[in-house]
Amino acid sequence: MPHCGVEIQKLKIALTSGCCLACRHCGVDKALGARVSLPAARAAVRALLASPGKGKRLELYGGEPFMEFGLMKSVVRYARARARAGGKALSVSVASNGLLLDRERLEFLRDNAINLSVSFSGLAATHNFTRVFGDGRGSFSAVAARLPLLFSVLDPRDVVALDCVHPANAARAAADFKALARRGFRVINVECVHGPAWPSAALEAFKANLAEICSFVEEKIAAGVFIYPEPLLELARASAAPASSLNCPFYRDLELYPDGSYAFYPFAFIDYARDIDKVRIGKAARGFEGRYASCRAGSAACRGCVSSYYRLPGLSDGSFAYRAREAAFRRLFAGVLKRARKAGPYRDYAAGVFALLERNYAAGGELA
Repeated sequence: MPHCGVEIQKLKIALTSGCCLACRHCGVDKALGARVSLPAARAAVRALLASPGKGKRLELYGGEPFMEFGLMKSVVRYARARARAGGKALSVSVASNGLLLDRERLEFLRDNAINLSVSFSGLAATHNFTRVFGDGRGSFSAVAARLPLLFSVLDPRDVVALDCVHPANAARAAADFKALARRGFRVINVECVHGPAWPSAALEAFKANLAEICSFVEEKIAAGVFIYPEPLLELARASAAPASSLNCPFYRDLELYPDGSYAFYPFAFIDYARDIDKVRIGKAARGFEGRYASCRAGSAACRGCVSSYYRLPGLSDGSFAYRAREAAFRRLFAGVLKRARKAGPYRDYAAGVFALLERNYAAGGELA
């Protein structure tokens, strides 16, 4: 049965564990051979759309989701039809390593108003440190070669550079960000790799680079060139979220794994064989289980929910980096909003943030 007591604003579906890369920072077991069934995906979509709230977001990833292009198309079409029938505003996003992008796939994204996140770092040395083929070769050149076609088909407002910062490359985060802007990306997500240790030196270097990134964004605003760190969209979205949902993992952390399991941990962050029984909160075929079957926003059960669930070892260092990222972009966002009170480029930039939110995150506007 659908989970109706708590708002689910975002659902991620890992379509497959298969991938054409063997990225060093990714925890997905490529040999697992898992592929989500269409009935399981449809059940999860129904749970998303049946929950309270009008604005919904569906994110598809893997593995490499374009390895299951036919399944992707079926899931998207089903979700769009259900959203229209239910009067919901639905946005759809696909996260890809970029290697399988061709005109057919890009035109499908464009024609179905799907946002694309591409795993790509601005500098070859950074990208090739983690994003490698099975034989150890870096994938930077192969992905970079697809960018001209990508930007010839898709509007840059519908494309996100997904730049995963490894602690070993924290001192290059700002240089990577600037290189991505030079390549034509206008929305850039600075992510923090979880799993490997973040020594204090790497964390401090990352903080310094975040400050440099924020200064670069402001310099560009003054020059009338708008580069949007994606966390600003998340902050804008959170500002409109119900207070009872802000700390609820159902609101923005729900995932469907390729085997049909529901969880709040990202599929790529866990050791599947070791951790699946610890993180599973239900199955698409049966619904949510245990204490999650009767969740109600703002109830007594909410106290301690997050801390009692997120207890897998080996991820805490990455959370330190994530908190540093959130603090830096929160300061940037607050400064932008303060300066936007007067006419000028900051007002235009702030308007652009909320326009992107409406365009790509179904903030409650157009129906699917």
